[in-house]
Amino acid sequence: MSSLEERIKEHIRSHGPITFRDFMHRALYEPHLGYYMQPGRRLGRQGDFYTSVHLGPLFGKALGKFALTLWQEHLGGGPMGIAEFGPGEGLLARDILEYLRDKPLYAHLSYVLLEKSPSLRRRQAELLQAHRAVARWAQALGDFRGLVLCNEFLDALAVHLVEMSPGGLREVYVALQDGQFAEELGPLSSPALEAYIRRYAPQGLPLGHRAEVNLAMRDWLREVAAALKEGFVLVIDYGHPAWALLSPQRPRGSLLCYRAHRVSENPYEHIGQQDITAHVNFTALRDWAQEVGLSTLGFLPQGVFLVNIGLEEFLQEMSQEELLRAKTLLLPQGLGGTHKVMLQYKGPRTPSHLEALKMGNRLNTL
Repeated sequence: MSSLEERIKEHIRSHGPITFRDFMHRALYEPHLGYYMQPGRRLGRQGDFYTSVHLGPLFGKALGKFALTLWQEHLGGGPMGIAEFGPGEGLLARDILEYLRDKPLYAHLSYVLLEKSPSLRRRQAELLQAHRAVARWAQALGDFRGLVLCNEFLDALAVHLVEMSPGGLREVYVALQDGQFAEELGPLSSPALEAYIRRYAPQGLPLGHRAEVNLAMRDWLREVAAALKEGFVLVIDYGHPAWALLSPQRPRGSLLCYRAHRVSENPYEHIGQQDITAHVNFTALRDWAQEVGLSTLGFLPQGVFLVNIGLEEFLQEMSQEELLRAKTLLLPQGLGGTHKVMLQYKGPRTPSHLEALKMGNRLNTL
């Protein structure tokens, strides 16, 4: 039994059952013990999962090119920030900055890494030594102008679990039975949970159907909107519109765990040693963004977005192995289809035309 597992069990013994949201948050973010907070935690091929940034520098180059285009065509030049939430080991920041190093934007750039983990901050600092003049770290986003970047961050925010019972909507709590974690249904910990289900599953959830509710995503949007004076928010993650995510075909929701590149549906094993994720509700992301003053401009598959922003510029100089990795980024069978992109804006002049959205914009499907 890990020390984190014992710590959570002791809390339940002393205080009673906790919401699944609280359990997930502690499993991922408990200081020094949670999955993302442990010293030496490895991501990518040597870890438990990999993302687009682990397939080589192409993804970061394309996003660097996108940032340059925004600065030149929509932000009027001058000082610009790129703020990355959940930057992992710093690979994406490195690849973006390497692309921008000899571009005019670099002299005006501040790259802000918003990272909770002390050990990951140290690794990021080592990786970004060549860019220490423009890279800085922060715990919260202050007044900001530029591009807010969020690549596979929202799916790792702790979620509430709800289930439709014969007595109505109930929340999943984590209790103990014979010394082991056990689930039980209890009253909703927030009225926002029932409001969410009414809004995004107006037909109601079938009996026994479960769903995740990511209220932390709403709080994150509020933070970003309050700080962003002018600029864009780019979210890249796996997820669906509400009608697909909360459909009867998903009776157990979308919660998944990753360990050693193997997928599990059991969050109560390997506490602190496995990632726990839930798919993003992009309809809610659009709606909550609008409530705090962000306009949603586009929603499209990652592969289409990368083609739109000019990824093909880099393909001619790539090796055969790199081209194979590029296919994973682009093709619908790989990350190009499973991952979606949402682009939002706040400022005085909503762009009427963006190359990034020139084809494949599925905003009307939300």
